[in-house]
Amino acid sequence: MSSGKQWPFRGVQLDLARQMETVEYIEEFMDFMPQWGLNTLVLYLEGRIRTASFPYPAAEESYTPEEMKRVVAHAAERGIEVIPVASCLGHAEQFLRYAELEHLGELRGGRLGRFGSHQHCFCPSQPELYEFLGKYLGELAEIFPAPYMHLGCDEAWDFGYCDLCRPRAEGEGGPSRIFAQHLRDLHAIVTGKLGKRIIIWDDMFEQYEEAMEEIPRDIVMCCWQYDYVDKPRAHFKNIQRWDALGDYQRLGFDSIVGSRELVADNILTLTKYAAGQEPLGAFVTTWEHSSDFLHAYYPNLAFAGRLWADLAGLDQAEALKQETVAEMFPEADGPTRAALRAFMDTSGMAQSFSVDPFLRRFSPSRMAERRLTNGWLLHTLQAYGEQATGVAADVVEDMVTLLRSYAVQFDLREIVPEVFEKAQAEDAGLEACAARDELGARLDAVVTEIDSVAAVRRAQWNKHRPGVLSTHDALNRTWTAFRQNIADFAAAVKSGTLEQTGLLTLELFLPDAYSAAQLSVAVRYAGSEEWTPVAQGSYKPMFFGMDTEYDHSAYYRVPLRMDAHQAVEACRLEVWSYGGQGIRYLEINNRAGRYVPGSLSEVYGRVEHPQALLVDNSTWCYLGDPDTHTAVLHPEIARVRHGMTVRMRRDG
Repeated sequence: MSSGKQWPFRGVQLDLARQMETVEYIEEFMDFMPQWGLNTLVLYLEGRIRTASFPYPAAEESYTPEEMKRVVAHAAERGIEVIPVASCLGHAEQFLRYAELEHLGELRGGRLGRFGSHQHCFCPSQPELYEFLGKYLGELAEIFPAPYMHLGCDEAWDFGYCDLCRPRAEGEGGPSRIFAQHLRDLHAIVTGKLGKRIIIWDDMFEQYEEAMEEIPRDIVMCCWQYDYVDKPRAHFKNIQRWDALGDYQRLGFDSIVGSRELVADNILTLTKYAAGQEPLGAFVTTWEHSSDFLHAYYPNLAFAGRLWADLAGLDQAEALKQETVAEMFPEADGPTRAALRAFMDTSGMAQSFSVDPFLRRFSPSRMAERRLTNGWLLHTLQAYGEQATGVAADVVEDMVTLLRSYAVQFDLREIVPEVFEKAQAEDAGLEACAARDELGARLDAVVTEIDSVAAVRRAQWNKHRPGVLSTHDALNRTWTAFRQNIADFAAAVKSGTLEQTGLLTLELFLPDAYSAAQLSVAVRYAGSEEWTPVAQGSYKPMFFGMDTEYDHSAYYRVPLRMDAHQAVEACRLEVWSYGGQGIRYLEINNRAGRYVPGSLSEVYGRVEHPQALLVDNSTWCYLGDPDTHTAVLHPEIARVRHGMTVRMRRDG
């Protein structure tokens, strides 16, 4: 099957910025890599290494140069290159949170940026920034001998806001020129002085494509795509499809592609796209494992390594997946291997830790399909886990624990909506509900399972992250909060004291689920002149980013809790920020009745087809500008409010 063609750069990224791992775990992970053809470890650090120029992090929140040199030495013994990722524009929170460096931030002094005053972006107009980065990157270069250094530079939403940057942003070339100059300044440090090639994430070029013409061609573009890929899709540019690697090649840039660990078909489809170009290679990025662990995705990482080490596997991908499972789990029988193989392409679920998200139902067919698959996988892998040993045991334990947490999510998506349906069906609410005790008992059973799953997670923490401080243990915090939230909800159901059992249900649609529209909902109750807020947030489709096929246009339902008793006269909807929000219909159900749109009393800003909201059919209205890209380039557009006031009528 071998074609002899392989990519020289075949890596995995560990996200140590969001969750530190022990040096021992990093070494164990590197022991896992060579067997599967993986030869590069990318350490996403942001500001996790404390040095002479950056001594501010506490010891328990950072690594020493000596610890990282130990990692590099261990890697060298296994033929692995270690590349650090230091954030040099956006994602600079770990630097800017210290008073000694706060002045280097774009939003210093509490200035508002695109999404608030959170300091996450360096100011590229400050000479002191390059003095600091020159020293810090020089210290990293002494630790990591690899010929590459990854400087991040992604998702830098807030440069161009401060008193120094604003005049530059308003001048010729705008923010694009600022971005290009920043990259040239970094290049002078890293390539000119330290002799290393720069790697950067490529997403900011979706906004500032002119900058590509103005930067050195030896910068390596890392194209990250985390969905089903035929062509790359822009992330904050109306999901525009474009031939990213082709453009980079025509301009003279080398490139690398980055997939996610969650679904094997993301790795496969991105590789198929990239194989038609000439990238240096690829790496699997892993993100946000602070409340869980990475082991469940080891088969996907192994598959990626084998695929990239022999690209002939593109033509026989299914066989390669099965071979990967067979080699990683040699003791497993046929049905167990089938389950392990299925897990590789089983899309996960966004973990919710509060009650309200569980008001959003899956469709009955989707719920049945997912529960059936989840149950089969859980039953099969639990049985195998009792006999698995070594790394295989860790992998299966992590898979089983994920599947158990999914089962909890499924239970709550059935029980929570049923609680509200029962509450609305009774004149006296839950207090008079005959099924109250039964609903409470079901919720108590969920709490018991949460306790059990959390205990396994804590045991995993003690095994894989011993000594990592519990104060930074997001796993412990989130599972403790989750347990308390559901326990409190169960107690309120059993006592009949659950408040806000009325529901305002929005039927929404969103053409661009990468957008970031803010939707505010308020109601005016009968006999009142005041508006009562119901909710505010960015409400996305439920399955965005979880399915193998990328569903970029979706109708979906969002129920919002509100008062259970009062009659409703009007509802006000308001949208602003980056992108718009489609609304097909809305209705309110509480013990005072069912309320539906009757007429419009006010429309302001940009609202398309507002009359469509008055009819419960497939037509829609749209609040705000559908062109997210323009709002990103011109933040003042994102501040404009678009809204409508709807008079509600009692139905029936």
